[in-house]
Amino acid sequence: MRFFRIPKSRVRIKITRAGFIFIGVTIFIGVGAVNTANNLLYLLVSGMLSFMAISGFLAMVNLRRLSIEIEPPGEIFADTKTPFRIKVKNQKRLIPSLLIEVKKGEEGCFLSIIPSKGEGYADLWYSFTKRGVYPVEGLSLCSNYPLGFFVRCESIPLKTKVTVFPKPLQVSMPLTPTEKGRKYGGDTPDWRKGYEGEFHGFRQYTPGDPIRLIYWKGVSKGTTLTKEYSAETSPPMILTLEMSPANTLEEKLGHLTYIIIELLKKGMAVGLLLKDSSIPPATGEEHRRNLLKILALY
Repeated sequence: MRFFRIPKSRVRIKITRAGFIFIGVTIFIGVGAVNTANNLLYLLVSGMLSFMAISGFLAMVNLRRLSIEIEPPGEIFADTKTPFRIKVKNQKRLIPSLLIEVKKGEEGCFLSIIPSKGEGYADLWYSFTKRGVYPVEGLSLCSNYPLGFFVRCESIPLKTKVTVFPKPLQVSMPLTPTEKGRKYGGDTPDWRKGYEGEFHGFRQYTPGDPIRLIYWKGVSKGTTLTKEYSAETSPPMILTLEMSPANTLEEKLGHLTYIIIELLKKGMAVGLLLKDSSIPPATGEEHRRNLLKILALY
């Protein structure tokens, strides 16, 4: 999955409670200096103003030459919190960036230090209420460095769009295919795992598994795994909306999403037959995402 580079935009500065107190004390001492013509108070006020100016300069430098890249996950489901990978790159020489927060509204992720000419990574969580295509909302780079008197933020416009799949809704299995499904090659699915078919992956060892299927390299690392193969007798399965017992379209799509994930997990070839599209049975991650994308845009 590729990262999306994001250009930076406008700057916002927010005064914190500590900042208001410091400003109030500075004004109070300044008024006292004017009324008393006390040189010591003038020097104190000058020092406090210089201190504030240096703080603002360091805060500005801290956020300079930072770029953000965002990596959406491969699969995003409706009404499910999903982490997006955030990469913040510091292009400054010799100067690290400290106390950086990447914010999305009121939520955010924190990076304590990004070394000079280095990168920092964090996860920012998104949640989308419904299936479909969504623009990813804008982010902000914020920091209260160095003293916490001010929070400086740089808004970052996003132009990334993501496809949100229907939320999987558990349904009892197996489902009986419709006549339309049988016509296109579907049949009642065989939910068993085989030992002679196509290699499917690994699972935790359970007593009774054939010894020849134990993954011995995993045993040497302290984990006992069993090789898993799809059953050769499992026929391809064509899914249709009519196979779901639900009454609403969203529930039907949720059921099909769940069935697609479970069938492909078991190594079965799965196809899809809808009004405006027909996808032949196949297996694999790319095929699964293609099926889920069709359901998301249906």
